[in-house]
Amino acid sequence: MQEGERLPFSGSEQRRMSRGDDLHHENSITNDDQEKSDAQEIIKLEKPRLRNCKIDRIYQFGDSISDTGNCIREPLCQSHSDCGSHPYGINFYQNATGRCSDGMIMIDFIALESGLPLLNPYKDRSANFRHGVNFAVAGCTGISAEIMAENKIFNTAFTNSSLTVQLDWMSSHFETTCTIGKLKKSLFLVGEIGGNEFNYGLLQGKTIEELRRMVPTVVQTIIHGVKRVIDFGATRIIVPGNFPIGCVPIFLTRFMTDNSNAYDEYHCLKDLNNFSIFFNNHLQQAIDEMKKKHPNITLIYGDYYNAYMWLLQNAVRFALECGLPILNPSMEENANFSHGENFAVSGATALSIESLAKKKIHVIHK
Repeated sequence: MQEGERLPFSGSEQRRMSRGDDLHHENSITNDDQEKSDAQEIIKLEKPRLRNCKIDRIYQFGDSISDTGNCIREPLCQSHSDCGSHPYGINFYQNATGRCSDGMIMIDFIALESGLPLLNPYKDRSANFRHGVNFAVAGCTGISAEIMAENKIFNTAFTNSSLTVQLDWMSSHFETTCTIGKLKKSLFLVGEIGGNEFNYGLLQGKTIEELRRMVPTVVQTIIHGVKRVIDFGATRIIVPGNFPIGCVPIFLTRFMTDNSNAYDEYHCLKDLNNFSIFFNNHLQQAIDEMKKKHPNITLIYGDYYNAYMWLLQNAVRFALECGLPILNPSMEENANFSHGENFAVSGATALSIESLAKKKIHVIHK
């Protein structure tokens, strides 16, 4: 986003969404009458900036970054997911739709900026799919359950809806809707996917070296998925890479260390971020090779890594520009935490008291 560029919604429009005001009724996103959805009401408020691309449909494959309600329609996945209940969805018309977010997710913004309604999940059999389908399932992996088992990694999200399964859903959908041959103006997002196998592996004790050996298999699975959508007639494809997982709170907590050299200037774990870079480099190389084989296809690598880092680097500036209030201390009773909390403590140290004691350093609070 360039400096001075507006967010997709004005301040008043964002407040309407966060309050859950009745643009229509609460459950309109999942109704059959997609033509009168909240999404279309929002589209009227701003001129979609991707309209010139003339995208008529969007097809999304992926995991929790993109899921708009498939996981909560799989019994096992739903039983191990919190994304179907509040606080998820509290800023999405007070409606938990299965998005693993308090509000909208990236594919929602892409759809709106393309002048299209929000994508319905494939598992919602009563939904309208005239403008595309979301096949993403929270917690899924790129590689199959069989390959996961071979690598002795367990999917703790309890879903076997890997990329291959999602592609099979796509095939069935196209065959039943006679969509084949009508995809030249469609946008396909193959991912972000292929990150959860590494997440599960790390949390289950796999070393980074063990996970590096899995990278070629995961990348080839993604590229095979790209080939399948091309074979169906796709001409516009985005393949996102992985995020800097060394900046993700769950890993910062799990792999916390007193070794200051393990962290970069943004307090992200360098080894984990280097692994993400390793994976992304392999994915980009494979995409470049695919582009040589299909010169008439628009095939783009989605650089989520640097997009995330850019936001992290500019976090303070964004907070000021967005007019966010000063954060209340987390220990203050009855305070307003709707815009965040301040966990900082005067005199606190990065190292634990035990670690400081071993170094014979005593903390003195004045």
